[in-house]
Amino acid sequence: NPPFAFKRQSGGTRSPSTGPPSGVGGTGYYYYAETSSPSQRGDRYTLSYDGSFCASHSRICSTVAFQYHMYGAYMGTLSLIDGVGSTAWSLSGNKGNGWKKATVTLFSPSFRFEYERGGGWQGDAAIDKVVVSCG
Repeated sequence: NPPFAFKRQSGGTRSPSTGPPSGVGGTGYYYYAETSSPSQRGDRYTLSYDGSFCASHSRICSTVAFQYHMYGAYMGTLSLIDGVGSTAWSLSGNKGNGWKKATVTLFSPSFRFEYERGGGWQGDAAIDKVVVSCG
């Protein structure tokens, strides 16, 4: 299957016992991978950044700070992939019903978040508050 896109959402996801109840701080929008049927184990979801802001200042992305939410019985693997396809950060499994922070150093003109679906529909992963630093 081709990669699916992360969906923009406010409030909870449509599935119980997975995904965040809201954006960071209880409000706002976030992006998430909806893993309900017809999606299947191993399906991939992507959310990409083309690096245009950094490039417009003759720089590349040097740091990506973000918050992630990985709650559900069948969580897969969430990764941050640099512009040449190397994995800069990756995490798998249920991390509890809360937003967690991550900061990743990478020197790349672009990057993407990629989520690989786990074994069931209770595997909605989410991303919020992405901050890119240029270097």
